[in-house]
Amino acid sequence: MAGGGTGSLRLLVALNGVSYVVATVLLATWRPAPAVAPAEVAAPAEEAGGYRAVLRDRRYLLLVAVNLTFVFGSMILSMLLAVYLTEGLHREAWVAGSLLVLNGLQVVLTGNLVAGRLERFRPTRVLAAASLLNALAFGAFALVAAAPGWAVLAALHAAMFLYNLAETMATPFREELSVSLADPGLRGRYLAVYQLSWNIGQAVAPALLTLLLGRGAAWPWLFLLVLSLAAVPGLLRLERDR
Repeated sequence: MAGGGTGSLRLLVALNGVSYVVATVLLATWRPAPAVAPAEVAAPAEEAGGYRAVLRDRRYLLLVAVNLTFVFGSMILSMLLAVYLTEGLHREAWVAGSLLVLNGLQVVLTGNLVAGRLERFRPTRVLAAASLLNALAFGAFALVAAAPGWAVLAALHAAMFLYNLAETMATPFREELSVSLADPGLRGRYLAVYQLSWNIGQAVAPALLTLLLGRGAAWPWLFLLVLSLAAVPGLLRLERDR
């Protein structure tokens, strides 16, 4: 995209459109076999209480708040990384592309392996470790601006490696924790509130991260670093309350 001009961009948009058509055809022709659950393990019916019951569950709201820190961190791929590299570090756009390729390959190729190795640990401990890795990665991104020119590329890819590792660690365990802490009788409403952390984060992140970047190249990373560190005591509090 960086070297091919608008023609490459148009081609990418067209191919993306084709991929959605293919996905539509696959979904339209998919006929999964109906699964009949035994009576003794049937899902419980939704209980009365609605969202008020969920909002009174301080433990679950703490999980939602902790997840918000991961949501902000996840937004760097689409909203911060390329702008930081091109505007803050004055690097070529292909550098951002190489970091995104590294993210995709590392997550796809190592996700199952990492999750399998960590499944014997408590989800709260895994998520706390992932938060610390995120903090380390964000700190490294912030320090890249002060690195000598010959070390910038290596430092960026090392920081991206740490960020990707945190992502592969956190993703399955966040979802597991959101389900396990939900009241089975109100699970649908619990997970809807959990999803709000994604909606809120995705709505707020563009303006907030852009505002911070306007104040200095390191500010968004320092903000994300502080958020990641703040998640750790919250996760340990969830573990003590279990």
